[in-house]
Amino acid sequence: MAKKQTSADKLNDDPKTVKLLDAPLVSIVMATYNHGAYLPETLGSILAQTYKNLEIIVIDDGSTDNTRQVLAAYPSVKYFYQENQGSSSAFNVGIRMSHGEFYITPGADDCLDAGYVERCLAEMMKDRRTGFVWTGTQEFGESHEVRTPKPLLNRISIYRGTGGQLGAALFRRKAFEDVGGYDENLHVYEDWDIAIRMVQCGWKGRPIKEPIYFWRRHKSSRNTAADPAVLRGVLEKKYPRMKLYASLARGFDLIALLFTDPKAFFKRLYRKMFR
Repeated sequence: MAKKQTSADKLNDDPKTVKLLDAPLVSIVMATYNHGAYLPETLGSILAQTYKNLEIIVIDDGSTDNTRQVLAAYPSVKYFYQENQGSSSAFNVGIRMSHGEFYITPGADDCLDAGYVERCLAEMMKDRRTGFVWTGTQEFGESHEVRTPKPLLNRISIYRGTGGQLGAALFRRKAFEDVGGYDENLHVYEDWDIAIRMVQCGWKGRPIKEPIYFWRRHKSSRNTAADPAVLRGVLEKKYPRMKLYASLARGFDLIALLFTDPKAFFKRLYRKMFR
């Protein structure tokens, strides 16, 4: 039985899409809510990028602080205000306003390494079927943890999580369009959800191990204040087989580790048996 051709397959096969621009436009789309105090640092890290063909769009999702006044000092930034509707809505609005072949949605209080866009774009260009590229994450503020990406070994790997900070991944606009954008019914894990749907649609995700995204951690936020199991349950409700797929994916990870790093495999196995 012939394999059904996905949108990603068609993009890879279409000779009209083979030629890529030397420096394609990358859209930086930020959704912000009362983060005016952090925006100068965040925008400074974006303006310092070694890759220069960028457009910056900020969707103000109903802020009541000085966000508008702060952004008035950045004439190159496209600003749009909407009543508070959540980050999924703000991302959809901003991305549909944008013109880039690729887009990134960094947190309005986070920072990028100067080579972030350049590194992600170089990784993206290695395979036309890549829908998103994400990196390792260095937390700062209330935490200093380093998060390392977990490779997607197969299509179910996405269900066990990706490590790193998927929300600030470099996404391909065509993949965004294929899945119909962000699910505006979700108020947590909207980034994980869109990545799941991209993978379901035939797109790939490629990781960069280095922690070149800087994630500001606060004492309290929508995620830190909630039970992780409750947050994950939102996606498990949407994807009834998510728990099963996540368990299978972790099993595949362990098998892969046996062949790539036997010492680490037996160490992890020991921890699982005697924890």
